Amino acid sequence: MEVIGGALASDKTYWYLVEFVWKRGKWVAADAPLEFDLIAKTEDNNFVSLNRLSCRCLEFGWPLTGAKQKMIQEMRTSAVEWGAKIRKGGPSQEEAWQASHSTVAAKLKYPLAACTFTERECTSIMAPAI
Repeated sequence: MEVIGGALASDKTYWYLVEFVWKRGKWVAADAPLEFDLIAKTEDNNFVSLNRLSCRCLEFGWPLTGAKQKMIQEMRTSAVEWGAKIRKGGPSQEEAWQASHSTVAAKLKYPLAACTFTERECTSIMAPAI
């Protein structure tokens, strides 16, 4: 961002340090006990410490408690909306395949690293787009 003249708005920037611990047969997110700071440069070339938040939820507002239904519903809604738009446009099979891989599939795979979906849940999410 600095190369193009931008800077972080330190009052709007925050970060999490999440540690997953095994409790009662499930991985549960917890605040990592490590103590350190993330520092960023502001527009006026000052260095500030960024605000570290508790891992109650991720940046996209989904709970880290293992409650997956909200995540699944939001992702499925994205797939439904995308699928409706692409069908209305009437692309060729190749155009639809390319569009799916460069748009909706990319959008839906981004949060997967933080999720514990089953194969069935993933299929349910992607079905409307396919």
